Amino acid sequence: MGNITIDWEPLATLPCYATAYLNTWHVGQCLAILAISLIPLGIDPNSVHVIGFSLGAHIAGFAGSHLKNTLGYSFSRITGEY
Repeated sequence: MGNITIDWEPLATLPCYATAYLNTWHVGQCLAILAISLIPLGIDPNSVHVIGFSLGAHIAGFAGSHLKNTLGYSFSRITGEY
């Protein structure tokens, strides 16, 4: 089992919460693209469990949505906590 951690602090801190929230969509899109890029390494997105806390939960949801609706894959599980 592996772990990937996303440090999106530069997009989450300035200048305010509204800007941080708007950036969650972009970070989620990048996470979905990362998941696709791992397929050639033998990592199937269907075996990935994505966990997000607070705005990270939004990122997890946006990533799952982009992965499914745009790229045709899905994560095995998404967990969001607040």
